[in-house]
Amino acid sequence: MKFPRLLAVCCLFVLSMAGCQQSLTDRLMGEWVGTPDTAAAAAERSAQTKANAAEMGGEAAALPVDENLTKKREKTDLEQHDVTITLDFKNRTDVEMKIAGGGQPLNGRWRLVQALPPRGAEIEISLKHDASEKDGKPQSTEKRRFVIDFQGDDNDAGFTLSEKGADPQFGRLYFKRKD
Repeated sequence: MKFPRLLAVCCLFVLSMAGCQQSLTDRLMGEWVGTPDTAAAAAERSAQTKANAAEMGGEAAALPVDENLTKKREKTDLEQHDVTITLDFKNRTDVEMKIAGGGQPLNGRWRLVQALPPRGAEIEISLKHDASEKDGKPQSTEKRRFVIDFQGDDNDAGFTLSEKGADPQFGRLYFKRKD
């Protein structure tokens, strides 16, 4: 009799995880505009999250304070550049990336690798590079993984994006929905 219960619990767990990934995928759909994240902006978002938690149930004291946000630190590599990047998650597989002020948009494929509790995900973006007769390079596909951390629980909350395994000094981008 224990086996059917165990099977039911396992099925429920698998289905709930599939739903979680489904909602993360849906949440990313659309156009997002990103700029280098700063310590001041991250601290402000953290304070706002804490204030919202206090309004919802007085649990603000239970939220941990991110010490990295309160320490004085040097600017990250990304912060030293005035760059704006647009990511357009067109559907569950296609993504377009544009850098403001120049260049052709890059089209690629994306997929959700895994959900990262409490409000994050790891995604993989694959970009195809055309063959270059000039350089003698064959066509290739570049795959990179990124960690996304949503900065709130609603669908329009922004997110930070950093390359998985990258040096923290490189920095991260903060994306918000395009107006």
